[in-house]
Amino acid sequence: MTARISRLERPVLFEDVMVRGAFASLRHVHEFVPREGGTTMIDTFTFESPLGPIGAIVDRVFLAGYMRRFLVSRANALKRMAESP
Repeated sequence: MTARISRLERPVLFEDVMVRGAFASLRHVHEFVPREGGTTMIDTFTFESPLGPIGAIVDRVFLAGYMRRFLVSRANALKRMAESP
């Protein structure tokens, strides 16, 4: 997949969109909200598979859960790296 940063509001937000890849569309917004003792990262991830109605079924039945688990795993890895010495 190839993505480009389509919006940057430093230091609170950036958005990337797929320009080439397997999905019909993919948009990922990363928001950073200051809080006492750190920062909360909020990911908003929207995607659509190709193949119209069949792709929509695949999205709901298979990909939504997989993508959620993937993003949580990735966010946890980033948190560990950010908080390590």
